[in-house]
Amino acid sequence: NMPVGTYISTDSFKNHYIELQEDDAIYLFTDGMTDQFGGEKLQKYSYKRLEELLIKNSNESFAVQKERLKKSNRQWKGYKKRTDDALMIGFKVY
Repeated sequence: NMPVGTYISTDSFKNHYIELQEDDAIYLFTDGMTDQFGGEKLQKYSYKRLEELLIKNSNESFAVQKERLKKSNRQWKGYKKRTDDALMIGFKVY
């Protein structure tokens, strides 16, 4: 984990290369997607929960996935204030 902006100490960024194939879907998101508190026990949404939701809806269009992500997030946080920015970008390889 590295901050993008200025910080007290920073390490060098590393390049990673991934072979992509047709129909692969890529999702980039901020930690605000998983750090939102909610649920019955006021826990973080979690990477595992987000991964499960993405896999469960992976055969749907991005428009449907977007609505289901928004609904899941709203239900999770309920009436609590958002704890962080939340951004997700998804794209498919053609």
